[in-house]
Amino acid sequence: MNETTNTEQLTPLDLLMPNTYIQLFLTFQTTEPTSLIQSTLQRGLNAATVQLPWLLGRIVPTVMASGNQTLQIQWNAKSMPPVITNKGSVESTYEALDSQGMSTQNIPAEMWPLDSQALQGSAMEGAPVFAASIFRFANEEGLGLCICAHHHVFDATGLAELVRLWSLATAGILPVDYSTGLDRVNRLTKALNGSLGVASAHSVEDLWDSHPEFSRSPPAMPSEFPPCFSKLFRISMDKIEKLEQSVSNLMTVTPTTTNIVTAMLWITITRARARRTPALANSTTHLVSAVNCRQRVGLGSKTGSVSYFGNVVQYAMAALSTGDLQVVDVVHETLPLCLAKVCSIISDSQSVDRINSNSVAELCSLVNRTDDPKSIFPGWDLFSSRDLTVTSWNGLDIYNLDFGEALGKPKHIRPPYMEADGVGMIMPRAQWTRHDGKEESGVEVIVMLRRDDLAVLSEDDIWVNFTN
Repeated sequence: MNETTNTEQLTPLDLLMPNTYIQLFLTFQTTEPTSLIQSTLQRGLNAATVQLPWLLGRIVPTVMASGNQTLQIQWNAKSMPPVITNKGSVESTYEALDSQGMSTQNIPAEMWPLDSQALQGSAMEGAPVFAASIFRFANEEGLGLCICAHHHVFDATGLAELVRLWSLATAGILPVDYSTGLDRVNRLTKALNGSLGVASAHSVEDLWDSHPEFSRSPPAMPSEFPPCFSKLFRISMDKIEKLEQSVSNLMTVTPTTTNIVTAMLWITITRARARRTPALANSTTHLVSAVNCRQRVGLGSKTGSVSYFGNVVQYAMAALSTGDLQVVDVVHETLPLCLAKVCSIISDSQSVDRINSNSVAELCSLVNRTDDPKSIFPGWDLFSSRDLTVTSWNGLDIYNLDFGEALGKPKHIRPPYMEADGVGMIMPRAQWTRHDGKEESGVEVIVMLRRDDLAVLSEDDIWVNFTN
């Protein structure tokens, strides 16, 4: 007798996400035995899968009644909770890496639970939804927890909510019941309500024209890729608040912390790139940022007692004329005026007037009317060293999650080491110890650029003053 197959259909917004894993590792300063920690984390994860049984599943391609390609999560009664694997130890001590800011390149790729081949899976099995592993530092005084969550199933907010559920279960606290409620497709459809009907009345051509952040053409691949690097920067809240004060009277809307940091990244990275390619000083660069639309479509972090874990993200794309705003030639005296203009451009691209229930419904309609969602590509230039993508996790309160006595709260939150040109990641708000021994709070930013451009950025006086 065949086992009954359970399914969770993925939404159009899920299908728009890249076929990759959201990866992060959390470090904990603990001397508790590895076996105790592993069993404690596994017990918490098992409890989480009772509430979210699709964590047991794998992502499998399927065909809709319309004939369009889609994806769904499948699992059955024999599916087991993901097993937390022990990957051994890294060569460095916790103290050594902590003093260096826990740089991502110091965590070897083999510490992660999955490699790139896991994304492909097989035609029968598909790719796992979730995986986790642990490792120790050389002195056994710290532990790393590596998490891989498929981007077709989670956005960053959804993953943070899963980690919160896991921490509560691991600490022995009875969490909110997530196991009831509509499935993700029905919940998203209900939230969008009448907007879907309006979107369906638009032609496919109109939908493409309304969303230049996507393209029907695959990106042009360069003949060779320049060497790239990734580097962590720390920005104190004192520096951010001073800039906020300097531009507030120049803007109609008070800038947020993320807005200030994103604008500074865009300005200084453009300056660095223009020193290598002077023609960039008279061109247009695009900034792409991910906007969490839960509140905008009526899917807040909680709807009743059920959180929404799926993707509710729309990309905002802003354009900046580097010559008109004199970004390349900005100096400390003219920074506030330039920063205010750039902050305003970013805010406008992310505004509720542009990104709302109607625009999200348009994306759903576009995906549903496309034969294969994999034929929808990014609409910005990935390889010209001109555009920039910034993702912000600044609002994700992961540092305050308590995993119980054996682990406590995480000390660092990091992605894996990655090399790319034109990517910025704003990490959750953090605290660290300065070289003079004083505690400081602020924002950590991971910048991925060509090596030569990153070297110039690291010496740019505007950026250096902001990050030191």
